[in-house]
Amino acid sequence: MKRRLTIRSTITTILVIFSVIVIALAVGSIASFLSSRDRLPGATFIGDIEVSGLTINEAITRTNRVLLSPVALRYQATIIQFDPTSIDYQVNSVVMRFQLEKLLAVQRNLDKFPDFLLRRSTENRMEIPFQYSEAKLSAYLDTLASGNDRPAKTPQPDSTGLQLSPGQNGLSLQREESQRLLLKSLTTNSARIVDLPVDVIPYAGSSIQSLGELIKARLIKFSNGTAGVFVKDLKTGQAFAINGDVAFSAEGWLKMAIVFDAIRAATGGSTASAPANLIAAVTDGTNTKANDILAESGQGDSHTGVNLLNQTIKRMGLVSTFLAQPYDQAALSPTVFTPANIRTDVNTSPNPLAQTTPAEMGLFFEMLDQCHNATGGLLLAFGKEISPAKCDQVLNAIGQNNARILIAASSPTSDVFRRQSWDATNHGDAGLVRSPGGSYVLTVILHGNSALNWSETSLIISDIARAVYGYFNSGQIPAPVPVMNAAPPR
Repeated sequence: MKRRLTIRSTITTILVIFSVIVIALAVGSIASFLSSRDRLPGATFIGDIEVSGLTINEAITRTNRVLLSPVALRYQATIIQFDPTSIDYQVNSVVMRFQLEKLLAVQRNLDKFPDFLLRRSTENRMEIPFQYSEAKLSAYLDTLASGNDRPAKTPQPDSTGLQLSPGQNGLSLQREESQRLLLKSLTTNSARIVDLPVDVIPYAGSSIQSLGELIKARLIKFSNGTAGVFVKDLKTGQAFAINGDVAFSAEGWLKMAIVFDAIRAATGGSTASAPANLIAAVTDGTNTKANDILAESGQGDSHTGVNLLNQTIKRMGLVSTFLAQPYDQAALSPTVFTPANIRTDVNTSPNPLAQTTPAEMGLFFEMLDQCHNATGGLLLAFGKEISPAKCDQVLNAIGQNNARILIAASSPTSDVFRRQSWDATNHGDAGLVRSPGGSYVLTVILHGNSALNWSETSLIISDIARAVYGYFNSGQIPAPVPVMNAAPPR
Protein backbone atom coordinates (compact mmCIF):
# COMPACT_ATOMS: atom_id res chain seq x y z
CA MET A 1 0.00 0.00 0.00
CA LYS A 2 2.84 2.27 0.86
CA ARG A 3 4.51 1.49 -2.47
CA ARG A 4 1.35 2.42 -4.42
CA LEU A 5 1.20 5.81 -2.62
CA THR A 6 4.82 6.51 -3.50
CA ILE A 7 4.22 5.89 -7.22
CA ARG A 8 1.12 8.05 -7.19
CA SER A 9 3.04 10.83 -5.42
CA THR A 10 5.84 10.66 -8.00
CA ILE A 11 3.41 10.86 -10.90
CA THR A 12 1.67 13.79 -9.28
CA THR A 13 4.98 15.58 -8.83
CA ILE A 14 5.92 15.02 -12.45
CA LEU A 15 2.57 16.31 -13.66
CA VAL A 16 2.91 19.36 -11.47
CA ILE A 17 6.39 20.06 -12.80
CA PHE A 18 5.26 19.53 -16.39
CA SER A 19 2.29 21.80 -15.87
CA VAL A 20 4.51 24.45 -14.39
CA ILE A 21 6.88 24.17 -17.36
CA VAL A 22 4.00 24.37 -19.87
CA ILE A 23 2.53 27.32 -18.07
CA ALA A 24 5.93 28.99 -17.91
CA LEU A 25 6.50 28.41 -21.65
CA ALA A 26 3.03 29.65 -22.44
CA VAL A 27 3.50 32.72 -20.31
CA GLY A 28 6.94 33.31 -21.85
CA SER A 29 5.58 32.86 -25.37
CA ILE A 30 2.70 35.17 -24.67
CA ALA A 31 5.07 37.72 -23.18
CA SER A 32 7.42 37.36 -26.13
CA PHE A 33 4.49 37.67 -28.57
CA LEU A 34 3.22 40.76 -26.79
CA SER A 35 6.70 42.34 -26.77
CA SER A 36 7.29 41.49 -30.46
CA ARG A 37 4.15 43.25 -31.58
CA ASP A 38 6.18 46.48 -31.81
CA ARG A 39 8.67 44.85 -34.16
CA LEU A 40 8.17 43.91 -37.75
CA PRO A 41 7.54 40.22 -38.42
CA GLY A 42 9.96 37.92 -40.16
CA ALA A 43 10.35 38.12 -43.95
CA THR A 44 9.48 41.80 -44.03
CA PHE A 45 11.06 43.83 -46.84
CA ILE A 46 10.93 47.42 -47.96
CA GLY A 47 11.78 46.99 -51.60
CA ASP A 48 14.64 44.50 -51.37
CA ILE A 49 15.85 45.82 -47.99
CA GLU A 50 15.09 43.37 -45.19
CA VAL A 51 13.75 45.01 -42.02
CA SER A 52 12.55 41.90 -40.15
CA GLY A 53 12.63 42.30 -36.36
CA LEU A 54 13.16 46.04 -36.49
CA THR A 55 10.99 48.72 -35.02
CA ILE A 56 9.35 51.16 -37.38
CA ASN A 57 11.94 53.82 -36.62
CA GLU A 58 14.80 51.37 -37.14
CA ALA A 59 13.30 50.19 -40.43
CA ILE A 60 12.95 53.74 -41.71
CA THR A 61 16.50 54.59 -40.62
CA ARG A 62 17.95 51.52 -42.36
CA THR A 63 16.00 52.22 -45.56
CA ASN A 64 17.19 55.83 -45.69
CA ARG A 65 20.80 54.83 -45.03
CA VAL A 66 20.78 52.35 -47.91
CA LEU A 67 18.87 54.39 -50.46
CA LEU A 68 20.69 57.67 -49.84
CA SER A 69 24.10 56.08 -50.42
CA PRO A 70 25.83 56.93 -53.74
CA VAL A 71 25.00 55.04 -56.93
CA ALA A 72 27.77 54.18 -59.40
CA LEU A 73 26.91 55.11 -62.99
CA ARG A 74 28.96 53.44 -65.71
CA TYR A 75 29.18 55.40 -68.97
CA GLN A 76 31.14 53.03 -71.21
CA ALA A 77 34.42 52.67 -69.24
CA THR A 78 33.88 55.80 -67.13
CA ILE A 79 32.54 55.41 -63.57
CA ILE A 80 30.56 58.36 -62.18
CA GLN A 81 29.43 58.56 -58.55
CA PHE A 82 25.87 59.83 -58.29
CA ASP A 83 24.60 61.38 -55.05
CA PRO A 84 20.81 60.86 -54.76
CA THR A 85 20.45 64.03 -52.70
CA SER A 86 21.66 66.05 -55.71
CA ILE A 87 18.19 65.61 -57.23
CA ASP A 88 16.41 66.11 -53.89
CA TYR A 89 15.78 62.37 -53.64
CA GLN A 90 14.22 61.27 -50.35
CA VAL A 91 12.15 58.41 -49.00
CA ASN A 92 8.64 59.49 -48.02
CA SER A 93 8.88 58.54 -44.35
CA VAL A 94 5.28 59.51 -43.61
CA VAL A 95 3.89 57.07 -46.16
CA MET A 96 6.37 54.40 -45.12
CA ARG A 97 5.47 54.77 -41.45
CA PHE A 98 1.80 54.47 -42.29
CA GLN A 99 2.43 51.25 -44.26
CA LEU A 100 4.54 49.76 -41.45
CA GLU A 101 2.03 50.66 -38.75
CA LYS A 102 -0.71 49.03 -40.79
CA LEU A 103 1.39 45.88 -40.98
CA LEU A 104 2.03 45.92 -37.23
CA ALA A 105 -1.65 46.43 -36.50
CA VAL A 106 -2.38 43.13 -38.20
CA GLN A 107 0.59 41.56 -36.44
CA ARG A 108 -0.85 42.52 -33.00
CA ASN A 109 -4.01 40.43 -33.47
CA LEU A 110 -4.11 37.37 -31.17
CA ASP A 111 -4.96 35.14 -34.12
CA LYS A 112 -1.33 35.58 -35.15
CA PHE A 113 -0.19 33.88 -31.92
CA PRO A 114 -0.23 30.32 -33.38
CA ASP A 115 1.96 31.50 -36.27
CA PHE A 116 4.28 33.06 -33.74
CA LEU A 117 4.52 29.83 -31.73
CA LEU A 118 5.15 27.75 -34.85
CA ARG A 119 7.62 30.29 -36.22
CA ARG A 120 5.59 30.62 -39.39
CA SER A 121 5.97 33.84 -41.33
CA THR A 122 4.49 35.18 -44.55
CA GLU A 123 6.65 37.45 -46.71
CA ASN A 124 5.64 41.09 -46.53
CA ARG A 125 7.18 43.27 -49.26
CA MET A 126 6.31 46.94 -49.56
CA GLU A 127 6.98 49.38 -52.36
CA ILE A 128 9.37 52.19 -51.52
CA PRO A 129 7.61 55.55 -51.48
CA PHE A 130 10.03 58.25 -52.67
CA GLN A 131 10.14 61.65 -54.28
CA TYR A 132 12.68 63.64 -56.28
CA SER A 133 13.07 66.75 -58.43
CA GLU A 134 12.26 65.97 -62.07
CA ALA A 135 13.94 69.22 -63.16
CA LYS A 136 17.14 68.46 -61.28
CA LEU A 137 17.29 64.91 -62.64
CA SER A 138 16.85 66.21 -66.18
CA ALA A 139 19.55 68.83 -65.62
CA TYR A 140 21.87 66.18 -64.18
CA LEU A 141 21.47 63.96 -67.25
CA ASP A 142 22.06 67.00 -69.49
CA THR A 143 25.35 67.66 -67.73
CA LEU A 144 26.34 64.00 -67.79
CA ALA A 145 25.62 63.73 -71.51
CA SER A 146 27.43 66.96 -72.41
CA GLY A 147 30.51 65.78 -70.53
CA ASN A 148 30.64 62.32 -72.08
CA ASP A 149 28.76 62.28 -75.39
CA ARG A 150 30.82 62.89 -78.51
CA PRO A 151 30.16 63.05 -82.24
CA ALA A 152 31.60 60.49 -84.62
CA LYS A 153 34.98 61.63 -85.83
CA THR A 154 36.30 60.74 -89.25
CA PRO A 155 40.04 60.13 -89.66
CA GLN A 156 41.97 63.40 -89.73
CA PRO A 157 45.50 64.35 -90.82
CA ASP A 158 48.00 63.78 -88.04
CA SER A 159 50.89 66.05 -87.12
CA THR A 160 52.96 64.85 -90.10
CA GLY A 161 50.22 65.88 -92.51
CA LEU A 162 50.71 62.64 -94.44
CA GLN A 163 48.84 60.10 -92.37
CA LEU A 164 45.31 59.81 -91.05
CA SER A 165 44.75 59.55 -87.34
CA PRO A 166 42.30 56.81 -86.32
CA GLY A 167 38.63 57.64 -86.60
CA GLN A 168 36.44 57.58 -83.51
CA ASN A 169 32.91 56.30 -82.99
CA GLY A 170 30.41 58.76 -81.61
CA LEU A 171 28.59 58.24 -78.29
CA SER A 172 25.12 59.41 -77.33
CA LEU A 173 23.38 58.82 -73.98
CA GLN A 174 19.91 57.29 -74.21
CA ARG A 175 18.16 59.82 -71.99
CA GLU A 176 14.78 58.20 -71.30
CA GLU A 177 16.17 54.74 -70.61
CA SER A 178 18.95 56.20 -68.45
CA GLN A 179 16.39 58.04 -66.34
CA ARG A 180 14.35 54.86 -65.90
CA LEU A 181 17.37 52.81 -64.83
CA LEU A 182 18.63 55.52 -62.51
CA LEU A 183 15.30 55.84 -60.72
CA LYS A 184 15.10 52.06 -60.45
CA SER A 185 18.52 51.97 -58.78
CA LEU A 186 17.25 54.44 -56.16
CA THR A 187 14.73 51.86 -54.91
CA THR A 188 17.09 48.92 -54.45
CA ASN A 189 19.97 47.73 -52.33
CA SER A 190 21.23 45.13 -54.78
CA ALA A 191 21.70 47.18 -57.96
CA ARG A 192 23.68 50.23 -56.98
CA ILE A 193 25.72 50.11 -60.22
CA VAL A 194 23.95 51.28 -63.35
CA ASP A 195 25.26 50.58 -66.85
CA LEU A 196 23.99 53.60 -68.69
CA PRO A 197 22.61 52.82 -72.15
CA VAL A 198 24.73 54.59 -74.74
CA ASP A 199 24.20 54.60 -78.49
CA VAL A 200 27.44 54.03 -80.42
CA ILE A 201 27.48 56.03 -83.65
CA PRO A 202 29.93 54.48 -86.11
CA TYR A 203 32.21 56.87 -87.94
CA ALA A 204 32.27 56.70 -91.70
CA GLY A 205 35.70 55.14 -91.70
CA SER A 206 38.73 56.08 -93.68
CA SER A 207 37.36 57.19 -97.03
CA ILE A 208 38.77 58.71 -100.16
CA GLN A 209 37.41 62.03 -98.88
CA SER A 210 39.46 61.75 -95.68
CA LEU A 211 42.48 61.10 -97.88
CA GLY A 212 41.55 64.34 -99.59
CA GLU A 213 42.00 66.14 -96.28
CA LEU A 214 45.61 64.93 -96.21
CA ILE A 215 46.21 66.19 -99.71
CA LYS A 216 44.64 69.57 -98.93
CA ALA A 217 46.81 69.85 -95.82
CA ARG A 218 49.97 69.21 -97.83
CA LEU A 219 48.99 71.72 -100.52
CA ILE A 220 48.55 74.56 -98.03
CA LYS A 221 52.26 75.30 -98.41
CA PHE A 222 51.89 75.62 -102.18
CA SER A 223 50.82 79.24 -102.54
CA ASN A 224 52.43 80.12 -105.85
CA GLY A 225 49.55 79.07 -108.07
CA THR A 226 46.95 76.36 -108.64
CA ALA A 227 47.09 72.65 -107.87
CA GLY A 228 45.25 69.88 -109.68
CA VAL A 229 44.82 66.45 -108.10
CA PHE A 230 42.84 63.35 -109.00
CA VAL A 231 42.81 60.06 -107.06
CA LYS A 232 40.59 57.06 -107.79
CA ASP A 233 40.30 53.69 -106.09
CA LEU A 234 40.00 51.25 -108.97
CA LYS A 235 38.31 48.67 -106.78
CA THR A 236 35.55 50.76 -105.22
CA GLY A 237 35.32 53.53 -107.79
CA GLN A 238 35.61 56.20 -105.07
CA ALA A 239 37.42 59.30 -106.27
CA PHE A 240 38.71 62.60 -104.93
CA ALA A 241 39.68 65.64 -106.96
CA ILE A 242 41.01 69.13 -106.56
CA ASN A 243 40.43 71.12 -109.76
CA GLY A 244 39.90 67.79 -111.47
CA ASP A 245 38.08 69.35 -114.43
CA VAL A 246 40.40 72.34 -114.90
CA ALA A 247 42.62 72.60 -117.99
CA PHE A 248 46.37 72.26 -117.42
CA SER A 249 49.33 72.15 -119.79
CA ALA A 250 50.09 68.57 -120.77
CA GLU A 251 52.88 68.31 -123.35
CA GLY A 252 54.52 65.40 -121.54
CA TRP A 253 51.31 63.51 -120.94
CA LEU A 254 50.11 63.75 -124.55
CA LYS A 255 53.14 61.63 -125.56
CA MET A 256 51.45 58.67 -123.87
CA ALA A 257 48.33 59.27 -125.97
CA ILE A 258 50.53 59.30 -129.09
CA VAL A 259 51.94 55.89 -128.17
CA PHE A 260 48.46 54.55 -127.43
CA ASP A 261 47.15 55.69 -130.82
CA ALA A 262 50.10 54.16 -132.66
CA ILE A 263 49.59 50.79 -130.97
CA ARG A 264 45.81 50.98 -131.48
CA ALA A 265 46.23 51.58 -135.20
CA ALA A 266 48.72 48.72 -135.60
CA THR A 267 47.73 45.70 -137.67
CA GLY A 268 49.16 42.23 -137.57
CA GLY A 269 50.69 42.78 -134.16
CA SER A 270 53.15 45.46 -135.32
CA THR A 271 53.17 49.24 -135.48
CA ALA A 272 54.56 51.60 -138.07
CA SER A 273 56.96 52.92 -135.44
CA ALA A 274 59.63 50.69 -134.02
CA PRO A 275 59.10 49.64 -130.40
CA ALA A 276 62.24 51.55 -129.47
CA ASN A 277 60.68 54.77 -130.78
CA LEU A 278 57.49 54.18 -128.77
CA ILE A 279 59.45 53.61 -125.60
CA ALA A 280 61.70 56.60 -126.23
CA ALA A 281 58.70 58.87 -126.69
CA VAL A 282 57.50 58.18 -123.14
CA THR A 283 60.84 57.64 -121.40
CA ASP A 284 63.33 60.03 -122.95
CA GLY A 285 60.57 62.55 -123.62
CA THR A 286 62.09 63.60 -126.92
CA ASN A 287 59.82 65.73 -129.06
CA THR A 288 61.50 64.37 -132.20
CA LYS A 289 60.45 60.79 -131.43
CA ALA A 290 56.89 61.92 -130.72
CA ASN A 291 56.75 63.83 -134.02
CA ASP A 292 58.17 60.84 -135.89
CA ILE A 293 55.35 58.64 -134.57
CA LEU A 294 52.77 61.27 -135.54
CA ALA A 295 54.22 61.51 -139.04
CA GLU A 296 54.17 57.74 -139.46
CA SER A 297 50.55 57.64 -138.27
CA GLY A 298 49.70 60.35 -140.81
CA GLN A 299 51.53 58.53 -143.61
CA GLY A 300 54.28 61.09 -143.71
CA ASP A 301 52.32 64.11 -142.48
CA SER A 302 52.62 64.84 -138.77
CA HIS A 303 49.69 67.27 -138.90
CA THR A 304 47.48 64.49 -140.21
CA GLY A 305 48.86 62.34 -137.41
CA VAL A 306 47.77 65.00 -134.92
CA ASN A 307 44.24 65.04 -136.36
CA LEU A 308 44.02 61.25 -136.13
CA LEU A 309 45.35 61.42 -132.56
CA ASN A 310 42.65 63.89 -131.51
CA GLN A 311 39.96 61.74 -133.08
CA THR A 312 41.21 58.81 -131.01
CA ILE A 313 41.29 60.94 -127.86
CA LYS A 314 37.68 61.98 -128.39
CA ARG A 315 36.64 58.35 -128.95
CA MET A 316 38.20 57.61 -125.58
CA GLY A 317 35.82 60.18 -124.05
CA LEU A 318 38.55 62.65 -123.11
CA VAL A 319 36.73 65.82 -124.17
CA SER A 320 39.21 68.31 -122.72
CA THR A 321 42.40 66.59 -123.87
CA PHE A 322 44.09 67.51 -127.16
CA LEU A 323 47.32 68.15 -129.04
CA ALA A 324 46.82 71.09 -131.41
CA GLN A 325 49.88 70.58 -133.61
CA PRO A 326 53.13 68.63 -133.73
CA TYR A 327 55.80 69.50 -131.20
CA ASP A 328 58.30 72.32 -131.77
CA GLN A 329 56.30 73.93 -134.58
CA ALA A 330 56.67 77.68 -134.93
CA ALA A 331 53.24 78.50 -136.30
CA LEU A 332 50.36 78.23 -133.85
CA SER A 333 47.23 76.45 -134.89
CA PRO A 334 43.76 77.90 -134.28
CA THR A 335 42.67 77.94 -130.63
CA VAL A 336 40.96 74.76 -129.44
CA PHE A 337 38.02 75.24 -127.08
CA THR A 338 37.11 72.55 -124.53
CA PRO A 339 34.76 72.35 -121.52
CA ALA A 340 37.82 72.76 -119.29
CA ASN A 341 39.56 75.73 -120.91
CA ILE A 342 36.46 77.88 -121.40
CA ARG A 343 35.93 78.03 -117.63
CA THR A 344 36.31 81.49 -116.11
CA ASP A 345 36.47 80.56 -112.43
CA VAL A 346 39.99 79.04 -112.62
CA ASN A 347 42.75 80.06 -115.01
CA THR A 348 45.97 78.07 -115.22
CA SER A 349 47.07 79.67 -118.52
CA PRO A 350 47.35 76.24 -120.14
CA ASN A 351 49.53 75.71 -123.17
CA PRO A 352 47.19 76.28 -126.15
CA LEU A 353 48.89 73.40 -127.99
CA ALA A 354 48.62 70.58 -125.44
CA GLN A 355 46.06 70.31 -122.65
CA THR A 356 44.27 67.85 -120.41
CA THR A 357 42.65 67.78 -116.96
CA PRO A 358 43.75 65.82 -113.86
CA ALA A 359 40.57 63.73 -114.04
CA GLU A 360 40.98 62.87 -117.72
CA MET A 361 44.60 61.89 -117.20
CA GLY A 362 43.46 59.59 -114.39
CA LEU A 363 40.72 58.20 -116.65
CA PHE A 364 43.33 57.45 -119.33
CA PHE A 365 45.18 55.16 -116.92
CA GLU A 366 41.98 53.69 -115.53
CA MET A 367 40.82 52.67 -118.99
CA LEU A 368 44.16 51.03 -119.74
CA ASP A 369 43.89 49.04 -116.50
CA GLN A 370 40.32 48.01 -117.30
CA CYS A 371 41.37 46.97 -120.80
CA HIS A 372 44.17 44.89 -119.26
CA ASN A 373 41.38 43.05 -117.41
CA ALA A 374 39.39 42.65 -120.65
CA THR A 375 36.70 45.13 -119.67
CA GLY A 376 35.96 48.86 -119.74
CA GLY A 377 35.33 51.67 -122.20
CA LEU A 378 38.24 51.15 -124.59
CA LEU A 379 36.95 47.78 -125.74
CA LEU A 380 33.52 49.32 -126.32
CA ALA A 381 34.84 52.42 -128.08
CA PHE A 382 37.36 50.74 -130.38
CA GLY A 383 36.06 47.21 -130.81
CA LYS A 384 38.60 45.03 -132.66
CA GLU A 385 41.04 47.94 -132.91
CA ILE A 386 42.04 47.40 -129.29
CA SER A 387 42.65 44.36 -127.11
CA PRO A 388 44.04 43.54 -123.66
CA ALA A 389 47.32 42.63 -125.35
CA LYS A 390 47.56 46.06 -127.01
CA CYS A 391 46.70 47.81 -123.75
CA ASP A 392 49.44 45.83 -122.04
CA GLN A 393 51.81 46.93 -124.81
CA VAL A 394 50.97 50.56 -124.04
CA LEU A 395 51.44 50.03 -120.31
CA ASN A 396 54.70 48.16 -120.87
CA ALA A 397 56.03 51.06 -122.96
CA ILE A 398 55.05 53.54 -120.23
CA GLY A 399 56.48 51.17 -117.64
CA GLN A 400 59.92 51.48 -119.26
CA ASN A 401 60.07 54.91 -117.64
CA ASN A 402 62.63 53.67 -115.12
CA ALA A 403 63.31 56.95 -113.35
CA ARG A 404 62.43 56.17 -109.71
CA ILE A 405 61.07 59.60 -108.96
CA LEU A 406 57.79 61.19 -107.86
CA ILE A 407 54.95 58.61 -107.84
CA ALA A 408 57.32 55.71 -108.57
CA ALA A 409 59.71 56.56 -105.74
CA SER A 410 56.79 57.00 -103.37
CA SER A 411 55.13 53.66 -104.12
CA PRO A 412 57.41 50.82 -102.96
CA THR A 413 56.70 47.15 -103.75
CA SER A 414 54.25 48.28 -106.46
CA ASP A 415 53.92 48.06 -110.22
CA VAL A 416 53.93 51.68 -111.32
CA PHE A 417 53.15 53.02 -114.79
CA ARG A 418 53.75 56.76 -114.78
CA ARG A 419 54.71 59.77 -116.85
CA GLN A 420 55.73 63.25 -115.79
CA SER A 421 54.70 66.43 -117.63
CA TRP A 422 56.39 69.74 -117.02
CA ASP A 423 57.45 73.11 -118.31
CA ALA A 424 58.63 76.25 -116.55
CA THR A 425 55.31 76.91 -114.78
CA ASN A 426 53.71 73.45 -114.71
CA HIS A 427 55.11 70.43 -112.88
CA GLY A 428 53.08 67.22 -112.80
CA ASP A 429 53.09 63.45 -112.59
CA ALA A 430 50.36 60.92 -113.37
CA GLY A 431 50.21 57.16 -113.16
CA LEU A 432 48.61 53.82 -112.44
CA VAL A 433 49.78 52.14 -109.23
CA ARG A 434 49.15 48.49 -108.49
CA SER A 435 50.14 48.38 -104.82
CA PRO A 436 49.85 45.52 -102.30
CA GLY A 437 46.84 47.22 -100.75
CA GLY A 438 44.98 48.03 -103.95
CA SER A 439 45.20 49.60 -107.39
CA TYR A 440 44.61 53.29 -107.97
CA VAL A 441 45.30 56.13 -110.36
CA LEU A 442 46.87 59.39 -109.28
CA THR A 443 47.37 62.69 -111.07
CA VAL A 444 49.13 65.66 -109.46
CA ILE A 445 50.01 68.87 -111.27
CA LEU A 446 51.16 72.21 -109.87
CA HIS A 447 50.76 75.38 -111.93
CA GLY A 448 52.77 78.37 -110.84
CA ASN A 449 52.01 82.03 -111.35
CA SER A 450 55.72 82.32 -112.05
CA ALA A 451 58.53 79.86 -112.70
CA LEU A 452 58.44 76.89 -110.35
CA ASN A 453 61.31 75.42 -108.35
CA TRP A 454 61.56 71.70 -109.22
CA SER A 455 63.23 70.79 -105.92
CA GLU A 456 60.21 72.26 -104.11
CA THR A 457 57.43 70.97 -106.36
CA SER A 458 58.89 67.47 -106.72
CA LEU A 459 58.83 67.17 -102.93
CA ILE A 460 55.16 68.21 -102.79
CA ILE A 461 54.18 65.75 -105.53
CA SER A 462 56.17 62.98 -103.83
CA ASP A 463 54.61 63.68 -100.44
CA ILE A 464 51.11 63.48 -101.94
CA ALA A 465 52.03 60.20 -103.62
CA ARG A 466 53.37 58.88 -100.29
CA ALA A 467 50.13 59.84 -98.51
CA VAL A 468 48.03 58.13 -101.19
CA TYR A 469 50.16 54.98 -100.98
CA GLY A 470 49.75 54.98 -97.19
CA TYR A 471 45.97 55.30 -97.50
CA PHE A 472 45.78 52.20 -99.68
CA ASN A 473 48.31 50.25 -97.60
CA SER A 474 47.13 50.35 -93.98
CA GLY A 475 48.82 53.62 -93.15
CA GLN A 476 52.31 52.45 -94.11
CA ILE A 477 53.86 55.73 -95.28
CA PRO A 478 56.99 55.22 -97.42
CA ALA A 479 60.20 56.96 -96.44
CA PRO A 480 60.57 60.56 -97.62
CA VAL A 481 61.83 61.01 -101.17
CA PRO A 482 65.10 62.93 -101.55
CA VAL A 483 64.72 66.44 -102.90
CA MET A 484 65.22 66.56 -106.66
CA ASN A 485 67.48 69.30 -107.95
CA ALA A 486 67.18 68.44 -111.61
CA ALA A 487 63.98 67.91 -113.57
CA PRO A 488 63.48 64.68 -115.52
CA PRO A 489 62.85 64.61 -119.28
CA ARG A 490 59.64 66.31 -120.32
